[in-house]
Amino acid sequence: MANVKDCGDYYEVDHIISNTNADFENAGLNLGLATYTANLIKASIEKGIVVRINKDFQGPDVTTNDLIFVSTQSDLELKKKSLVQKVRQLVTHQQANISGIMMYEFITINNELCDKGYFIHDDNKEEVYLNILETGDEALIDKLERYLNARDVIARSSYLEQKYTKFYQDINDADEDKIQDIYESFIKQYLSQVK
Repeated sequence: MANVKDCGDYYEVDHIISNTNADFENAGLNLGLATYTANLIKASIEKGIVVRINKDFQGPDVTTNDLIFVSTQSDLELKKKSLVQKVRQLVTHQQANISGIMMYEFITINNELCDKGYFIHDDNKEEVYLNILETGDEALIDKLERYLNARDVIARSSYLEQKYTKFYQDINDADEDKIQDIYESFIKQYLSQVK
């Protein structure tokens, strides 16, 4: 599938995602592709070529006849776009690891704790955690542990998205001498977070 952004008269492909995994659930607007078309788009993007898709394509999937290849960008712009796409794919994959089930569990447990009078927020979390532990209620303590685990995973994903946003801004503002350093710095931070 092609993850695309709507550019008015056409879609511009951001990256290719597999329709056999959960990546597409969190990736925004997606268009179905034949395997050959997906491989062609992926190879073009890796070469720094911008791939656009006519909005008036016919049929359930985009074909090669619906593609427009644009390589009018400067080498610097192409390099920036390529690095941004590489990082976006890493971040999107990592965020897809947070399943809808985990989000649902977090929301459900939070609601159950609120129903029992335990309203957790940043200003009172330690106090509420201690109150729950002091109850000795094993089921309630188990819910607290599951809640904390889900909250931690969601917070890491949010942090990663914030880091990606900063990376995106820094890359777009950088000159040619700095972009590789910015990219390598992000990758180093990313790898330290996902271990």
